[in-house]
Amino acid sequence: MKKMINIYEDLKSELKKIRKFGYKTIDKFHSDIYDMVLLYNINEDIYEVSLTSNESDFTTYDSQIKRPTEQNPKDIINSTRKLIHQLKIWINKYGQLVVGSLNKKRTFKYHKLLMDYGFKVGEISYSEPEEGFPESWNFEILKPMNENILDRLIKEQLELIKSEKLDLINECTVAAVKLDDGIVLAKNRDRGYKAKMEVVHEIVDNVEMVYWRDIETDWSEGLNEFGIGIVNSSLLVRQDEKESDKVMKGKKSKTSYDGDKIRTALKQKTLKDTIKSVISYSGEDKKDVGIKGETIVGSPKNVYIVELTSKDTPVITKMGDEKVEVRTNHGITHTVAGYTHGIKKKSSHMRMHYAKEHLKDVETDQDVINRMKEQYDKNKFFNPYRLKNQYNMSTVGQIMMNLDKKEVTIRMDNEMGEFKGIVNKLPKNYTPKIKIKIENERTHDEKGNKLPT
Repeated sequence: MKKMINIYEDLKSELKKIRKFGYKTIDKFHSDIYDMVLLYNINEDIYEVSLTSNESDFTTYDSQIKRPTEQNPKDIINSTRKLIHQLKIWINKYGQLVVGSLNKKRTFKYHKLLMDYGFKVGEISYSEPEEGFPESWNFEILKPMNENILDRLIKEQLELIKSEKLDLINECTVAAVKLDDGIVLAKNRDRGYKAKMEVVHEIVDNVEMVYWRDIETDWSEGLNEFGIGIVNSSLLVRQDEKESDKVMKGKKSKTSYDGDKIRTALKQKTLKDTIKSVISYSGEDKKDVGIKGETIVGSPKNVYIVELTSKDTPVITKMGDEKVEVRTNHGITHTVAGYTHGIKKKSSHMRMHYAKEHLKDVETDQDVINRMKEQYDKNKFFNPYRLKNQYNMSTVGQIMMNLDKKEVTIRMDNEMGEFKGIVNKLPKNYTPKIKIKIENERTHDEKGNKLPT
């Protein structure tokens, strides 16, 4: 039988108990706040890894910010690096690595962790219970990681700690489409949690605007009365998939400064001033200047794409004669920004490809939002509209803005998105210049009260 390693969580006290089942200790490894033990199962001819910590979690700093921890973030990162390096040594010496757990959620966490650190991993499979052994989930590591990749990822995480830029990723697909009757901006917003969204219609500094807003994080995007619209997709990917656990556990999540930045940009009356605001406004955090990522800013006459990172100067590109422009989560000009390796890089490129290809022949704004929701790949993670998948990043809703007609359409995902209603802050007897259309929303809240529409 081919020797394989099976990694699972375990407490130190459990090691003595499992010896009676034919386990033999082969190697031990201590790394600051974690311990790993390589075991050999004589009966099954399988090598298994027992992982222990005082917090019972095999984790990176990214996942540590999702729940409180008493550990120093730098210690966590340094310890994780040593653990991964040791795993590579054991894989090379003893054979292929199979990662598994009796806990489904934990298996998915392992899968994501190893994938983020550059390992090539297989699909997660389910094993039914047999002969008294409970059900389990597992996957294979098909190829060890490259040490250069690990060094770069660790460096990125340490830089995040130093700069305290632990903001929220906005992993999405955004598009600008030129139609015969106007310009349309659209976005599929992806999150790692069920997003609670509201639509706000108000006048700020004498400018009418409509924007959808994530109630948990304050993230916002929208359109103003001058037909200027803004959508954004992030390149700041190392802090990854927000605060999913925080939101799901009812904990207070970190507010996005970009929500204020986008609303400030929407107060501008010209496209030039809007773009200037996008690249220069800092808001509460004076060191965090501009809206990072791929920001599409459009008006009924022109569309511009602003690519901005914390390390590079902004690149502003005017949309030419092409009918469609799409951005996801990898840099176009700054090629080292965003997802640069692994399945997330592939997803970013595939989502861009599918969106561009299938938006080429649309004729109406409704065609745009419909095409961006269709499924083109059997792998859910590769579609512009991502249904619930094993990588915990799904589309929670769509926003579409017809800049010429000054119409905003919001379509929520029935499973991953929750529409909380329209907040109408307009003065009495005011005739709005912007129209709002809500699709697939719940009509009543949990108590049976009718939501405003």
